[in-house]
Amino acid sequence: MKFVRKREDFPYYSVDIDYQNSIPIREVAERLGVSFEKGGHCFCPDPNCPDASSKRPSAHITKNNTIHCFVCGNTWSNFTLAGMRAFGYSGRECFADGKAISTVGRFISEDLGFGGARRIQKDKDEKD
Repeated sequence: MKFVRKREDFPYYSVDIDYQNSIPIREVAERLGVSFEKGGHCFCPDPNCPDASSKRPSAHITKNNTIHCFVCGNTWSNFTLAGMRAFGYSGRECFADGKAISTVGRFISEDLGFGGARRIQKDKDEKD
């Protein structure tokens, strides 16, 4: 038997994850409280990383518009960074279901002010 989710199970927001990931990650990270040194280095954005006890930052911005930490080995896009810092999601949890995608996407769009999410109109015969 195939499980099919009902339409009412999905949030009524459309999130353009590709657009949100195209925003310079430094801008998103700084709005989330990450401080950068010259050259684009920062301490790992993950509070569980042992980098926090170091005197030298071990994370940096990559050519792919992500932040990578050499200590814990994790890499974050704008979307996964916002999900972790604002909601405590892991990278996989950010994309696990429609609710997490909508929550993180709306946060980047509305709370951080970058756009990339829009409300989808419900059908006239649907209830709130």
